[in-house]
Amino acid sequence: TAYADFSGSVGYSSDYMWRGATQSSGAASAHANLEYDMNGLFVGAWVGQVDFGDEASYEQALYLGYKLPVTDSLSVTLGLIQYRYDKGAYDMIEEGFVKMNYNNLEMSYFMDTDTEDNYAHIGYNLWFIPHVDVALGYGMHDEDNDFSTLTVTRDMGDFTLGMMVMLDKA
Repeated sequence: TAYADFSGSVGYSSDYMWRGATQSSGAASAHANLEYDMNGLFVGAWVGQVDFGDEASYEQALYLGYKLPVTDSLSVTLGLIQYRYDKGAYDMIEEGFVKMNYNNLEMSYFMDTDTEDNYAHIGYNLWFIPHVDVALGYGMHDEDNDFSTLTVTRDMGDFTLGMMVMLDKA
C-alpha cells in the first residue's frame, strides 16, 4: 500500500533570515507551508513576507524531491526548488539540491541553475542537551560570504518556540 501524508505549518518570526541575510529588513514576518509526501517523494509550497524596501511583499517557494533512506542512520535527498516574488524586478530563481543526513549531522548543497551562486550548509543537532533542541550550523555562499548559527527550539504541544543566534564572517 502507498503511504501518503499532508503536512503544513504557519509561523511568525521577528526577522526572516535566509542564508545569513535578512529578507524582511529586520521586521517581523509571517510564513506558511503545505507539503505532500508519498513513499519518499515530496512536493510542497512555502510563502513568506519579505521587505526589501520596494514593492515586493512576499516570496513563494515551490519544491519537489525524493528522500531515499539508505540505512536507519543515513538518508539522501535530491530535489528542485523555485523561488518567486510577487512584485519587483526579481528573477525567478531555480536550484537543484542534494542533502545527506547521518544521525544528527546534515550536509546540503544547493546549485543555482542559472548562475554560479551555489550554497553549502552543514548542521549538527546537539542531541545530548535535555529539554530543548539545540543545533549548530554553518552556511557558505563563497569564501567571503559565510555565517554560523546556534538554534534553540522547544516543542510545546502544537507550537514550536525558537530562537537563532547568527554570526557572520564580517
